[in-house]
Amino acid sequence: MLIDTHVHLNDEQYNDQLDNVINESINYGTICFCVMGCDYESSLKAINIAKKYNGSLINGKQIECFAFVGIYPGEILKNQYSDNPDNIEWIKDLYLNNKDVVKGIGEIGIDLYWDKTYKEEQIAFFKSQLNIASNLNLPVSIHAREATQITLDILKEYKGKVKGVMHCYSGSVEIAKEIEKIGFKLGIGGVLTYKNTKLVDVINELDLSAFVTETDGPYLSPSPFRGKINKPGYIKYVVDKICEIKKLDYDTVEKILENNAREIFNLRRS
Repeated sequence: MLIDTHVHLNDEQYNDQLDNVINESINYGTICFCVMGCDYESSLKAINIAKKYNGSLINGKQIECFAFVGIYPGEILKNQYSDNPDNIEWIKDLYLNNKDVVKGIGEIGIDLYWDKTYKEEQIAFFKSQLNIASNLNLPVSIHAREATQITLDILKEYKGKVKGVMHCYSGSVEIAKEIEKIGFKLGIGGVLTYKNTKLVDVINELDLSAFVTETDGPYLSPSPFRGKINKPGYIKYVVDKICEIKKLDYDTVEKILENNAREIFNLRRS
């Protein structure tokens, strides 16, 4: 079974074709989905999608679909959050009222690629959400762009208290090993299939136990679909590349990656 540990099925690009995307993904072997929230509205939509699909039987396969709730760094300055990092009790409430499908906090983190002017606000909201995750014993899905070292330093403060995935990892072998040491997995997606990616070295150097698979759909489609909408089924192409690099058979890699995802995100086995 393939697990998409980070996908935005709540994105409007999927609105009119979500059933078809799910069906197509099943044909590729992806039958477990972790749908990420970026603010209150998208988190609620992730929950509704999870409730619709989780446990449903489609094409003879039982679907697993879970929601993550949280605030993406690019959303924290919106009016409903203002400048108060404690004004996020709704994250806790969404979890407590939907424990059947909410499995973690995400997508959260720090992004200094577009705008560095509100760095301190991002850090404050990031820590507030990590505190919620720690208090509720929930895993997290981390976004870090042009902020890997800052993010890692903060996560080290929570070592042993919070676990999760460094989403869309594309950094060095050295940083990857540091992330692994604090108990986090590395989310590997379509970037692995791109030419001249550094991820080949990361896959080579680390044990398979360090990784989980993801799409970040509808973004970052793997080759040969680059530039088109990404779909959870395309994880197969990422696993194919991992098999090629590791010189291992598909079934072995698929099983290890599934177990990694279930362990780090506390996903029940269907």
